[in-house]
Amino acid sequence: MAAAACVLACGAAMAQDVAAPEPPPIPDRAAGDAFRAAPDPWRAYFSQAREAERLDDPLARCLAYPDLPGNRWPDGHAEAHCRYHAFRPLPLATVEGYLDRGELAALDAVFEALLAAHFSEAGSEEIHVAIEAFDQSEEAGRISGRWLELAPRSPYALLARANHYKDAAWDARGGKWASETPMEQMRRMGVLAEQAVPLFRRAIALEPRLMPAYVGLLSVAMLGSREHLEREAYRGAMAHDPACVDFARQRMASLAPRWGGDYERMLSFGVVLSRHVARRPQLAIHIAAPYGDRGNRLSHDNRFDRETADILEIAVRTGSNEDHLRDAGNVFLNLPEDQDGPDRWKGVALLLQEYRFNTTNAWAHRQIAWQLVRHEPEWALRHALAALALDADDASAHYLAGGGYYGSRRWEQAEVHFLRAADDATQRRGALGALGSMWMMHAGLEATEAATKAKPYVDRLLSEYPEEGLGWMLRILISSALDGRTDQESVNMFRKHADRGDPVQAQAVDSIEAAYRAAEGR
Repeated sequence: MAAAACVLACGAAMAQDVAAPEPPPIPDRAAGDAFRAAPDPWRAYFSQAREAERLDDPLARCLAYPDLPGNRWPDGHAEAHCRYHAFRPLPLATVEGYLDRGELAALDAVFEALLAAHFSEAGSEEIHVAIEAFDQSEEAGRISGRWLELAPRSPYALLARANHYKDAAWDARGGKWASETPMEQMRRMGVLAEQAVPLFRRAIALEPRLMPAYVGLLSVAMLGSREHLEREAYRGAMAHDPACVDFARQRMASLAPRWGGDYERMLSFGVVLSRHVARRPQLAIHIAAPYGDRGNRLSHDNRFDRETADILEIAVRTGSNEDHLRDAGNVFLNLPEDQDGPDRWKGVALLLQEYRFNTTNAWAHRQIAWQLVRHEPEWALRHALAALALDADDASAHYLAGGGYYGSRRWEQAEVHFLRAADDATQRRGALGALGSMWMMHAGLEATEAATKAKPYVDRLLSEYPEEGLGWMLRILISSALDGRTDQESVNMFRKHADRGDPVQAQAVDSIEAAYRAAEGR
């Protein structure tokens, strides 16, 4: 069945044959029948998403993407989210350039402009992204230390140094529960956190509107369950900008049950945020947090059922949080049959919406590629290769990359990936069948050359999977091309093992049966 599926998936949509080492672009053509099987509203969604995916500029692509059908996002929500991800941390090399030239006032002016933009009528979260350059890395530590030494009264130098210590503290802690974290890591975390707090406070004293400093204090408070520090950060932030999107993110995280909070407090803070959504539509992401957090906990407990789906549905209809979109996609892809699942079109649409805004993981890339490879091989190939960029040994991603290249008529590149997939027992049958089909039926070779290319793969396929109908069909074609005769044993085995769920095999075996009936009637 796997081999037959790849014949359909890889051979049904052949793009123009242009040999090129780079992955082919998504062709400029109407989607046509590609999404005919998709129910409303997903048919139109996938067609519009396809057009957006043809754009090279990430921001233009994000803005052109269709919003999730049925959403209740506030006006401007998706655009604000797209523009947020267009921001980038300020390059450390740029900061060091200012320091080398002694342009300390000019460096402060960069952050002053970002802070002014944050408090402008339009609002901007770019200052929060810019300061992310000062992470836990050694280079960030060196440059932030140098900046603070040269400008000890700069609130932005203090912020940069504090942010470095804060991120280093989180890195020292690691991602496990506190009970599972070695004491030495906890001790180092505490030392680093204690270095961050006075620096954040000094930055705030010099510039009380410095919102990233309140976010940093709250983040440090979460590390040590320091309620007084949490209250200090909350009071300061709400006094200066109760609509700050990044502070809303950090505050909702601190109120989650896994950090000692509860859903009642998260919902209450959501009510506070709702007062500011009209001017800061991206806040809807964080208003959805209690539903997304609950759905995440249920899905991590393998609760792939309608209750979890309904909770996550509330989250993604309220806001476009990427984690919520991925969790919802996972649940809809794994709903049991007795609960109208799995819903692959909706599940993959949710994963594409996540990928619209930011990025995703290897699993999601594979799910998207599998859904698209039959009719949209070039689009599917992007996701198969993205999965391989995250895990170069992923056999299923190699299989899907082979399918994408196959459907795009890049035969040699398809062969490379199918061979990698065939190294894995779970992908071998499909990969060998695809290789045999590709060379024998679709590569446009002269019959003898096609049969010569296909034969080793078909021989291996039938030696390991003698019940594979596709293999017997291909062996009939190979024998005819190489020996000029029809191998009767192969015909008999094909009649016995043909997969009638594969239209190619069904048509072939029907022709054989018709010929037998005609012969018997003479």
